[in-house]
Amino acid sequence: MLSHGLERLLAAGVSEPVLVVGYRKEAIIDHYGDEFRGVPVTYVHQREEGVDATVLVDEATPEEAAETGVLVTGGDGRLTAVVEKPDDPPSRLVLTGLSAFDPDAFHACHLVQLSDRGEYELADAVDLLVQAGRRVETVPFGGWRVNVNTPADRQRAQIRFQ
Repeated sequence: MLSHGLERLLAAGVSEPVLVVGYRKEAIIDHYGDEFRGVPVTYVHQREEGVDATVLVDEATPEEAAETGVLVTGGDGRLTAVVEKPDDPPSRLVLTGLSAFDPDAFHACHLVQLSDRGEYELADAVDLLVQAGRRVETVPFGGWRVNVNTPADRQRAQIRFQ
């Protein structure tokens, strides 16, 4: 099953899949090693069992933090709040859009209402999980990314990939 998922990621153009491992992590790492079909694989170790969701997070610029939802975490990396478009951001941590959810946690996605932009926001689902006392862990992202929401964002991304 995991190999099928990795195959689909490679077919979609993913250049380095990231696998969140916990239960039987040694067997998974031993099986796949450092690469899959010649593509490097990165492993992120889930700190403990009972996690309802894991979200990949990154540090944003102060300007980006004020324009998006920011995340507040405890010292253990557990997400404690999602604050939408704050005037004075309590942090610069933002969602990258990559997440892993326990199947039961997908119920929060069904509860999300359309935003003012007419979209269903992932941040709203994550916030519902946090408000319900569900365990949401954060994993820091160590690479380059661009949040593409506007034509200017798209242009920055195109320049980066040239």
